[in-house]
Amino acid sequence: MFTSDILSFDEEAFKDIKKTIPLGNSHIGALVYGNVSNEILPLNENTFWVYGTDAKIKKREFYKHIKNVENLIEEDNILEANKYAIENIDSNIGRRALYKTASFLNINYHSGKNISSYNRTLDMGSGEIYVSYIENKHKIERKYFSSIVDDLICVNIESTKIEEIDLSLSNNVFQNQIKDYQNSIVMITKFNGYQELYTSVKVEANIIKVSNNKIHARGKSISIYIKLATSYYKPNPRHYILSSLAKKYDLKNINEAAVSKYKSLYYTQSIHTNNYNINNTYNFSRYIMISSSLYNLPMTRNGIWSFNNDDTYNLGAFLTNYSNCFGGNLKDCINPLFDFLKLIHKTGKSPARKMYKARGSFSFNNFDMFGNTFLKGDNLNISYNPLGQTNLVPFILDYYRYSNDLNFVKHYYSLIKDNVDFVISNLKKDKNNKYVFYPSTSIGDTFKIDNELCYISDGCTSDDIFIYELMYDFILINRDLGYDEAINKPYVDIILNMHHIGINNKNYIMPYHSDYKVARPSYTLLTHVTNVFSKDYKPTSVVTDANKNTILKMEDYKNDGSLRASLTHFYANLGMKKEFYESFNK
Repeated sequence: MFTSDILSFDEEAFKDIKKTIPLGNSHIGALVYGNVSNEILPLNENTFWVYGTDAKIKKREFYKHIKNVENLIEEDNILEANKYAIENIDSNIGRRALYKTASFLNINYHSGKNISSYNRTLDMGSGEIYVSYIENKHKIERKYFSSIVDDLICVNIESTKIEEIDLSLSNNVFQNQIKDYQNSIVMITKFNGYQELYTSVKVEANIIKVSNNKIHARGKSISIYIKLATSYYKPNPRHYILSSLAKKYDLKNINEAAVSKYKSLYYTQSIHTNNYNINNTYNFSRYIMISSSLYNLPMTRNGIWSFNNDDTYNLGAFLTNYSNCFGGNLKDCINPLFDFLKLIHKTGKSPARKMYKARGSFSFNNFDMFGNTFLKGDNLNISYNPLGQTNLVPFILDYYRYSNDLNFVKHYYSLIKDNVDFVISNLKKDKNNKYVFYPSTSIGDTFKIDNELCYISDGCTSDDIFIYELMYDFILINRDLGYDEAINKPYVDIILNMHHIGINNKNYIMPYHSDYKVARPSYTLLTHVTNVFSKDYKPTSVVTDANKNTILKMEDYKNDGSLRASLTHFYANLGMKKEFYESFNK
């Protein structure tokens, strides 16, 4: 059953983590994963990051290699530039920390036979997850919810018969110390050589026995309370965890406070049309936003849920995760990203100066929670992009457009200007006297020359879009702040002398060089194209292909909602006017 605010399944989520339902309070999270007889809840705490051991980038050598790549591009030796970059710009170096799954809660039920009427439901209206089934004519219900107010993950089991369960904590990656404490088990996980993560599980039931770092509980009603903390979040995580375990919990009051807080965020906006697929996607994106990005740190690729134990902060994940923040009326959820932007702005000043001999501040595509930026991955188009920080600045500009808060933009003015300065320091004019940012890569696009795959070019569509938007908004901000119009002349010059946006006749974004042959489409970048156009920006009078052959007039492109819907994924259309939704519902 699918309705606007309900996701319901009649199958268990076992042996396939993609079928689980995420749960979180923006600080700690869990995945409801398993079947009626055995559940494994992967637990996460968003400040649990483990340092890697890779070597630091050698800044002087990096600058030398980048200059050599630039020189080859200027000589129009694109293939040689890519070969040189692949050989000399090692994309597997850089000091970084990785986001890890904190621990696993194993719940074993002494039952699970003759099961019928199984149902697993996420109520996006309340933020609660329900699992229910019939076992030998007895009805069993499990409810899972997170509490922003009490900083808890809660599980409640209600049954018409006596239930028996065994609980244990595990983590096979790090050194653990497990203790029994007042109907609870506490796991202390060492990481980063000196930090500790505390994971606690407290149980309330009719009969409880704790031994050998396990909890055995019996009763028709069993409640489980889960907390996690590190010293990055709490100054004294040991005291925070142990003092909370000494308290008597009131499930009813905790649940009411948790649901009330969640609803105050969720019902600022939700969508209800005659197309449940749109409703579910839109409302689920808002559920995820509330569950993983309200306090502390921004989302990783999977929100606060790490599937592969090797997550970092990634530009593409930020762009996707936060694309619905303002359209979904959840502006408070973007504050962790703004705080993180201030951090990488600070840490990115020295690398800009040493690695690019440039003004301002920069970051690559990848970051960790400590503000380190690094190259990561095997492909240069995924790893190398020095506009990682700059591509996040539009979120600040979007917030200003959303709120019209002049004090807000004053607070972030130096951050915006440092990114503008970095861009200008790396802009060059090509043989056609047009501005390009290079070396440049696109996450979504690769191209072939002489049947060899290439990544780096003399400017790509995604960079052009972001640079155009950055300059355009910076001009408007300077005007709003009352600065003399003369200050805007360099930025106006850049806007008027940039490349055209290149889209070939198959609607694939291409790099600018007319000899490039596109290897695969980039729907992510098309999303940003349409987002720019939807704000009535006019970088060119027409959309053109790489050979400058007109394929569609700009006004037709902007106003054709069905065309835009066919070219972009759903999130690109969340900010559309009412008439654009109609194209989905036909």
